Amino acid sequence: MLYRATAQSSELPGWSHRETKKPAQCLEYILVHELTHLLEHHHNVRFTGLLNQHLPQWRTLREELNGSVLAEF
Repeated sequence: MLYRATAQSSELPGWSHRETKKPAQCLEYILVHELTHLLEHHHNVRFTGLLNQHLPQWRTLREELNGSVLAEF
């Protein structure tokens, strides 16, 4: 999720430093994911259909992003 209560004023609005250090393709996934929420608020069939249409490799990118988050700890 982009909006974090821990974001500091020196950061981009709504972005934590963790997101800005991710590979570009992971940032693309985050951006497309959040933009998709403008069209569909819930993670349902329509939401995943829109992700499939606009970023077919979204599942792979999500796994890469989740793996890199775990690798930080």
